[in-house]
Amino acid sequence: MSYEQPWIGVIDAQTDSDLDRIAAAVMQAKQPLLLVGSAGICDAVARRSAIMPPPTVLAIIGSMSEIAQRQIATLHSHPRITQIYVDVEHILAGNASDYDARIVQALQKGDHCIVHTCNDSVARHQAVGSTPFASVGR
Repeated sequence: MSYEQPWIGVIDAQTDSDLDRIAAAVMQAKQPLLLVGSAGICDAVARRSAIMPPPTVLAIIGSMSEIAQRQIATLHSHPRITQIYVDVEHILAGNASDYDARIVQALQKGDHCIVHTCNDSVARHQAVGSTPFASVGR
């Protein structure tokens, strides 16, 4: 549908199939259209909109801070979360393809994907303690 001048169209539908065709045409229109009518047309638009999958989020968290770890723990309770723990030494050795595949699989499944490098406080404190700066201030 493409019109130069404003216009009013009156369309009648007898079945849900008719409403679905109207909703499809309206959603493909180049100009925004205002639908006025029964709940049936709203339902048809909602059915067409529901076809689109919900967006997913990929979060890569490299921070070892306590706050970041609490945020990861909070996210873990969400029903659509896949957490992927990444061993940094494994990545530095050039073994990232397994992680790549798991990330892609999670996102294609419709899950939010949280990739992080440290999953417990003991490992986090060991990693921080082994940095070159650990001896500063001693």
